[in-house]
This record gives sequence, structure tokens and C-alpha cells, in this order.
Amino acid sequence: MKKFHLKHLVSAFLFPVLPALGFIACDRPENADFSVSPEPTELVFEAAYPTSYTFQIASGTDDWEIVSDAEWLIVKKENNNVTFAANPNVTFNDLSATVNFKTGKKTRMTVSATQKALQVYAAGNENNVATYWHNGRKVPMEIGQALNGIYVTQDGTVHLVGAYSTDMAVSIGFYYTAATGRIPTITHEKGQGNAFSVFVDESKDNVYYTSHEGLIDYEAGTSVYTASYWENHMQFPEEESMTASDILVDNNKLYVLFDIFYKADNRKVELENAGQGIYPNCMTVHNGDVYVAGYYLDVDKYCPAYWINGKIKTLPTAVNSQVYGISIAENGDIYLAGSEGNYGERAAAYWKNGEKTVLSDYNNGCAGDVFALDGHLIVTGFAPVNDISTAKIWIDGVETNISDGTADAWIEDTFIR
Repeated sequence: MKKFHLKHLVSAFLFPVLPALGFIACDRPENADFSVSPEPTELVFEAAYPTSYTFQIASGTDDWEIVSDAEWLIVKKENNNVTFAANPNVTFNDLSATVNFKTGKKTRMTVSATQKALQVYAAGNENNVATYWHNGRKVPMEIGQALNGIYVTQDGTVHLVGAYSTDMAVSIGFYYTAATGRIPTITHEKGQGNAFSVFVDESKDNVYYTSHEGLIDYEAGTSVYTASYWENHMQFPEEESMTASDILVDNNKLYVLFDIFYKADNRKVELENAGQGIYPNCMTVHNGDVYVAGYYLDVDKYCPAYWINGKIKTLPTAVNSQVYGISIAENGDIYLAGSEGNYGERAAAYWKNGEKTVLSDYNNGCAGDVFALDGHLIVTGFAPVNDISTAKIWIDGVETNISDGTADAWIEDTFIR
């Protein structure tokens, strides 16, 4: 039988609580309270326009950290907040990461993060068949001869506008989704026309598109065109304009671009004139300012131009140059996309703050859209390959074919996500 000595018994009575007191005072990080609000699940970032996530950390210790196993995921810790962000992903591959929330050596929470692959939808026609390409995969549409506009919602619904021809060779504008089928934008028996741009306000589930319609007097051989925009398939004619091109919603305000003016929630803004006439084609809104781009006629040639809140900025050129796309970078740099040269001998080109870069040979190439994405530049258009017009994309200057080059293909509009 083991004996219990007196000195052991005395020690037990003299120092019964010291070990417990020592443990409480230490407050080791791995035993501190810890919570994250709102509680994160999986972090998912879009490729082209990634939005950030911010969480508030409540912890019994300042010794907490966030550890990611991937460089593409940007982690910013500030006071009790942590923000996750990502730069645009201009590759066609998904990116993944694992994030650990830690105090001391203890992992308190693990969250997965994913950035989607770049999604590029290019709409136009191939061999006079309305066609769009999704990341290079061709989707021919038996709904018309050409597509002029495309918008793809988060749920994958593809919205299209363009034109088809009747047996009488009359052009009829239309809007199309798989759910609605083809909806003509011609409202008169003797009308003809086209549809040009489509935009979906996903926050309110509203669909907008533009068109124009000409009333034909076959006996006199004349027609008078009137522009319109459509909201959820309800027509709003604009009697003061013959054409309507771009349309978009920004900060809950509707913008529609007409022939020599635009409207912002029905407030008309005239575009300053230049030369012998102006031809605006596209529009964007950046930090509340409205940018319009196109070209103007200077005696015997077209010259690039853009407008800021209606005030014109002209770009010098020695040859015909036309603009069809515009994008404003976060730092305010202005990018235009279009062509330089006469038809049949033109080249795809873009301008950065007025400085031109040619992307193709002078053999009937053209750039139709440009996207400035936080340090990256995407341009889409077309240029011949072995005398066949081929849809193309340039990502940071690297050229890739979109169409396969077996038939003439043209791009009129591009949507990226």
C-alpha cells in the first residue's frame, strides 16, 4: 500500500488553485472566442467583373490571421475586417483556393473560393446565318441572317436581337430568347427595319432593346424611319430620331443612344456636332459620366470621336477611321475600338487615350468591342484568314480565332462575364 506523506498533503492544501489561475491568465489564441459575420460559405468570383466580399471578425485575441493557398485570391486585413477580392480572370480556366481562418496555430474555419473562367459570347453571323459563339463554340441560330446584340444573364439565358428577311426580301428586326421565341420589332404592315442592342437589368428583371422601323411607300419608292426602344416588349417610339443604337441601365437610370443625342431617363442630351455630320454608335457610363463613341465626317473621310456628357473629343486621322466600341478603365483611361482604312482595305484597331494600335493587316479587318479590365484589355472583331473573314479575340495583344475559318464570319456585338 502506497503511503501519502504529510508534506504532499500540506502542499495540496497550500496551493490548490494555482494551476487553474495560471491557465485563465494565459488566454491562448487557440482557446479564445472567435466568430465571422456574416458566416461565410463558398466565395465565388466572376471572371471579368469580380466583386469583393467583406467579413467582420469577432475574436478574443488580436492574434488571428487568414491564410490562402492561392496567389490569385487577394486577402486584405484591416482592424476587425477582412476583405477577399480578385483581379479579372482573363483565362478560360476556373481558379480555386482554400482559405483558413486561424487563431494562433488553431484553424477555426475553412472556406473554399472559386473564380470562374472567362465567358465570351460573340454575336454576328456566319455565312449569312445568325450565329453566336460561346468561348469559341459555334451556336448557329435558325432565326435570321444576322445578330446585332447579345446579353447573357446570370442564369445563362441568352438574349439576342438582330434581323431576318421575309420572302419579299424585307428586313425585319427581332428580339429572341429560347423561352420567348422570335418577337418582331416591326409594327406596321408596310414596315421594315432592324434591332440593334439589348440589355437586361437583372436587379429588376427588365429587358430593354432598340430598333428602327421604316414605313415603305412602294409606289413612290421612299421610306421614313423612326427609332424606338422597348421595355419588356413595350414599344417607345422616338419621333425625333431615325436610329437607336445602344441601350443600358446604370445606377437605376435608363440610357438610350439615338442618332445625334442620347436620353438619360428621358432627359435629352444633344451630342456636340463636328464636320459634316456625326455617327455615334456605342455608349457607357463611368462614375456618373456618360461616354459616347463613334465617328464624324470630315470633308472626305470619317474620323474617330467620343463625347463626354455631350461634349465632343475628336481624334486626328489621315485616313478613314471608324469607332464601334468604347470602354473606360478604372483609372479613367479611354479605349475605343474600330477600324482604320477604306472598306476592303481596313484594319482592326483600338485607341487608348487617342493613341492608335493596329491589330490586323489592312485587308478588311475591324474591331467591334473593347473591354478594359483592371490591367487587362480584351478586343473582339474579325479579320481575314486565307481570304476568309474570321471572328477573332485579342486578349492583352494575343490573337485567337473565335470562328473556325471554314466560312465567312463577322462579329457585331460581344458580351463578357
